[in-house]
Amino acid sequence: MAPRLLAPLLTLLLAVGSFLVAAPAAVAADAGVRSVARALRADPVYVDPAMRAEFSKAGERALERRIEDGDRAVFVAVLPSGSGAGRLLDELRQSTGIAGVYAVRLGDTLHARADDAVLPAATVRRAVSAVRAQTLPRQLDAFVRLTLRSARGSAPASWGLAAGDDEGPLVPALLVSGAFVLLLAGTWAVLRRRRGRRERARADVLDKLRAAAEEDLAAFTEQLEGLDFHPAEPGADDTRRADHERALDALDQARSLLAAVLVPADLRAVTRALEEGGHSLATLRARRAGVPVPDRRPPC
Repeated sequence: MAPRLLAPLLTLLLAVGSFLVAAPAAVAADAGVRSVARALRADPVYVDPAMRAEFSKAGERALERRIEDGDRAVFVAVLPSGSGAGRLLDELRQSTGIAGVYAVRLGDTLHARADDAVLPAATVRRAVSAVRAQTLPRQLDAFVRLTLRSARGSAPASWGLAAGDDEGPLVPALLVSGAFVLLLAGTWAVLRRRRGRRERARADVLDKLRAAAEEDLAAFTEQLEGLDFHPAEPGADDTRRADHERALDALDQARSLLAAVLVPADLRAVTRALEEGGHSLATLRARRAGVPVPDRRPPC
């Protein structure tokens, strides 16, 4: 064969070979995602057989019950290390076709994403960060607890169609009386609406409390900046510098705590940090003015 024809032929053969190797792998990956998505449409938790030694059947069932009791579309998949987490989460969301919170424990790392209408991205990131250091079963349970508090919407109806080992209390009732089934369905609908109203009320309260804390934080920041204290100014000594440093530390702490707030009780720590900072600021003012240092910590 002429040398000038050999190079193009080799290039063509290599391209065909690469396609034949890559195509089955891509098809297998797509099939795997579709298989996980089918499982999640039936149950909220999927555990890959390769990860069963790290996450038992009992643990999986307990996590499923927690999610089902919370009545929110929270999906959890435990998978071995593999493809990119971002792409995997997108493909799972697309394959299930259900708006919700999607968490994937990929090897040793937890990744999560949610539809904006269900849970803000910032809340998802805070929840992942809060449980990052925990072991697998505890990590997933803690993540689910945190996201169920704030997630909106309701669980997909397809979960109720899955047959479980102890989830069939309505089957005998259907055989005995259709009217009894309708009564149960009506009661369940009423309770679900009430729970939805309670969750919305809690979310509204949290939003208002967070907004008030943000105003307090802004006011304290303005007071601290308006003090215009410099550690090297005339009359500044170690005591005044320590007061100023404590006020700065309190400001940083309050900002960090406010960013991690998930429930109203978390705001107590923000308030305490601002009170500490306010006391340090008032003490520094008194020392500069040459007046007695205040004994009580004024509200910030």
